[in-house]
Amino acid sequence: METALDEKIAALEQLYSEKNQQTTQQTPSQTPPVTEGAKTPGQVYAENAPAVVTIGAVYQTSSGTKQSRGSGFIVTSDGYVVTNHHVVENASAVTVQTYSGATYDATVKGYDVNNDVALLKIEAEDLPVVTYG
Repeated sequence: METALDEKIAALEQLYSEKNQQTTQQTPSQTPPVTEGAKTPGQVYAENAPAVVTIGAVYQTSSGTKQSRGSGFIVTSDGYVVTNHHVVENASAVTVQTYSGATYDATVKGYDVNNDVALLKIEAEDLPVVTYG
């Protein structure tokens, strides 16, 4: 006896199969080019993981001290870090914890509210940086 869940799974599998067939029947002009020497997702991760950081923010509210966390990445070896603006907006203190576990106090150097991006600075040297391209 087929249940409603089984029917939904079967329908999704059929949809996936049809979509997959459409993708494999694309003409060469519709197929995205594969760049010679392109990196695998695993290679991209391995190169960039050391440059990914955890952002900690402390806020003072009428009901007390609140904390939040976010992520970011190191863009220069001397300590500039990019994160989301909403992570550090109105924070009374910001910290950055690196992949190696080191924690630094951070200063917000600039931000763009419309694009939800912020630039932080930590006092450190010889940091791993994210690879572009």
